[in-house]
Amino acid sequence: MCLDNLTIDEFDKAYPDMLYPSKTQLYDAAKDLLICMRSLKKKGHLDTTFVGITGGLAVMRYCPDRLPSIAPARNEDIDVVLDLGDSTLKDLMNALHWYNSQLFIKHRESLYMRTPGGKVRIDFKIIPVDIKAGTRIDLPLWLGEMLSIGARLGTSRLVTLDLPSALSERVMNALKADPRTVDLRSLAPHFYSLSERILELFEEEELVEVLSNTFKKRSAVIADHAHNPQGALGQGADFLRGLDETERQLFRVAHDSAKETRVWAGEAKKK
Repeated sequence: MCLDNLTIDEFDKAYPDMLYPSKTQLYDAAKDLLICMRSLKKKGHLDTTFVGITGGLAVMRYCPDRLPSIAPARNEDIDVVLDLGDSTLKDLMNALHWYNSQLFIKHRESLYMRTPGGKVRIDFKIIPVDIKAGTRIDLPLWLGEMLSIGARLGTSRLVTLDLPSALSERVMNALKADPRTVDLRSLAPHFYSLSERILELFEEEELVEVLSNTFKKRSAVIADHAHNPQGALGQGADFLRGLDETERQLFRVAHDSAKETRVWAGEAKKK
């Protein structure tokens, strides 16, 4: 239904937002949206191609370790990446509203979906049509993976993936020379998680070996600093600032276990 005559406040009062949505609630809404879009395209009403999901829902799917950073959000949009083809955004919104006016609510320039928990806004992200072949652009890993997946499906793919700068030849050479001197956090806060995802896409045996040796050698240093707090505050401070999230968790576990062991040893002596 179209409610352009209402103000934003009146509209929100009549159709409250879905507050603090769960992953399941957003998945269900996104699934209904994609079913409608595919049905419209199949019937020839749209030339739009769905590319992927971004925003909070993508974080829930692909980066669950980042969930605490988006947890305070009262509401989440469904962010959809599209190639409009010969259609326009207005065509798409009107077609969805026409297809199911009970499911889709249109208010001025925005389109919403009604769910059992409230309404959720659909934020359409449009891929520019003027990108020339061979152009190098930086993309989120999840989006690059979706755009390159065509080769595995037997269709032409939109992009070819390169290794990210965090895993470039320069970085690999530095890790081979001395992994303790490399600030992994400046390369990627989730360096090892990124590497794991990349190795699912690329067959790089040398990369596996370098990363394995890096983790082993740095883990030994991390354990030393965790058992020696004075060293962590002195010469080891720069090294610890460069730990990625996996290594920081390792440091906390090693530090806490060492502390608990000292407490246990002290209590054992008293007995």
